[in-house]
Amino acid sequence: MKQIYLAINAAGCDTTCIHCWANGGRYKNMPFSDIQFVVNSFKDYFENNEYKVGFGIMHELLAHPEAIQIKQFQNEQEKIMPNPLFAHNRIPTSGIPIAVREDYKELLDGLLKNNVENLHMVLHGFGETHDKAVNSKNAFDKLEIAAERVKAVGLKCTFSVLLTKSNITELKEIKDFLFSIGVDKVTGGSGNSLVAKYNPGKRARKYDEIRIEYSDIINHYEEIKGLYEENLYNNLENYTESALYQKALEGKEIIPDSDIGISGDTIHVLCDKDYNIFSGHSLTVGKYYGNLKNEADKILKKLKSDIINDSMGYEFIPSLIYPNEIIPPIKELAEKYGDKNGQKIYTGGIYYKWLDNAFLKP
Repeated sequence: MKQIYLAINAAGCDTTCIHCWANGGRYKNMPFSDIQFVVNSFKDYFENNEYKVGFGIMHELLAHPEAIQIKQFQNEQEKIMPNPLFAHNRIPTSGIPIAVREDYKELLDGLLKNNVENLHMVLHGFGETHDKAVNSKNAFDKLEIAAERVKAVGLKCTFSVLLTKSNITELKEIKDFLFSIGVDKVTGGSGNSLVAKYNPGKRARKYDEIRIEYSDIINHYEEIKGLYEENLYNNLENYTESALYQKALEGKEIIPDSDIGISGDTIHVLCDKDYNIFSGHSLTVGKYYGNLKNEADKILKKLKSDIINDSMGYEFIPSLIYPNEIIPPIKELAEKYGDKNGQKIYTGGIYYKWLDNAFLKP
């Protein structure tokens, strides 16, 4: 049975994080009734003996005024198809909604009643370093308030700490802060990594200016060892640009599936905040199918045809991100645009960095 996973850009963030893999930011929330319309349009058309439909809400669910109703709706749907990106009992958040919403107690109680066990936050540094990374004033202070409120109601609170040149000298302060609020676990970020992956676009280019190098790991090894799980900081020498450059020249595979919009056997579809439908997901957006509000039947028929014919366009995503460009083979990309001596770390893939070097203007 085929799985269709529908990512819906329905909940705008309180931040505009420099690292964001999902290209999140501030935008008007999609009403719950419209979320139901989007999901049910796909369910009514696709769900039979061949297909099952799942969905996830991008980007900051807890900032949505109807978050609990949405979570209840998600739980019902996950009985049919589990979310392939996030566990149903774990919600990622900046923490800001929990700190600023007047109804935060009702929000947290509602999450508990809907089987949520863990709220996961990302720390980008101590104090103003964190605020700057997420482009939100006093975000660090709000994150601290949120963590205390989460734990007070009995929910688990876990953290990722994404290392950069801006925060690697703050590791002692970060560790003291996290342990002082009694966080349950310190992990890596998306992809279980110490560093954010490189996503296509100008935001990632800006982030790359503060990306850590292998020498930073060596120089701060004991502090990193005291904060992270061991599997996150071992073998990082294999993920420097230099190491990936050499693999590319040798013809070895260095492009993770997530870099071209594919995840196993799941068919990924995106509905953006304006109800436009694409193949792919929130950042690596593929083929455009139309606006669901205006031409639902036409879109769903075309999607089904493309699924049957295996022509969703995932393999062409780089061509859509860099229109009117000829995408060279990975070996040629490395030779022309890679740094054979580069020591920055790319555990999540370097493919789009080389494409950005090729096609994005400074």
